[in-house]
Formats: sequence, C-alpha cells, structure tokens
Amino acid sequence: MNTRPSPDPALLFRTRLQRLHGRVRRRALAHGLLRWGAAVGLLVLGSAWAVGGETGPGAFNGWGLSLSLAAVIGALTWRWLLRPWRRLHRPERLAARIEEAADFANVVVAAEEAGRRADRWPG
Repeated sequence: MNTRPSPDPALLFRTRLQRLHGRVRRRALAHGLLRWGAAVGLLVLGSAWAVGGETGPGAFNGWGLSLSLAAVIGALTWRWLLRPWRRLHRPERLAARIEEAADFANVVVAAEEAGRRADRWPG
C-alpha cells in the first residue's frame, strides 16, 4: 500500500524547470568558453606570428593590431558568452525558448506561469 502523498504537479514542474535551467546555463557557458578560448587562442597566436618574434611592430601597426584584436575578442565575448547567457537569464525565458523551438501550443509557458503566479489561476 502506497502511503506517500502524490507530489504537487506545479511544484514538481517548477523544480524540474529550475534544474533544467541550471543545466542549460552551465552547458551554454561551457560551450561558449570552449569556442571563445579556441578562437582567442588562435587570434593571439596569429597576431604573434604576424608581428614576428625578433622585432616589434611599428607604433601604428602595433596599436592597430592591438585594437583590432581587442575588438574581435570583445565581439566574440558578446556573441558566444554574454548573449547566450542573457537569453537564458530566468527560467521563464527558457520556457519561452522551448516554445519557440517546438510547437507545444503554449503549454510550457502556461505551466511555468501557473507555477510562478498561482494566485492567477485559483483551483
């Protein structure tokens, strides 16, 4: 005989969504860091190779290379780290992105909102 009460579906959904949210954010950060690290490493090696090891570049070339390298690194940081991280800022945004990716007839977003704002749907 099972004497355990059944878990609250809203609480169960909220818990699972929060766990999924954490996993997705960690995965997005890991993928972004790997891509960013590989690209920045290649850019720095390419810049060092272009400049050459024996002599330093002229002042104009050195500044130009440094500024363009910083601009590319900044753009990669935005594209591969900050933008994906911001898209997944809250579980609500994750639910919306799941809805965008597949047709769940707004069920995931509605379930997330029902769990977050239980006073809106009594009963």
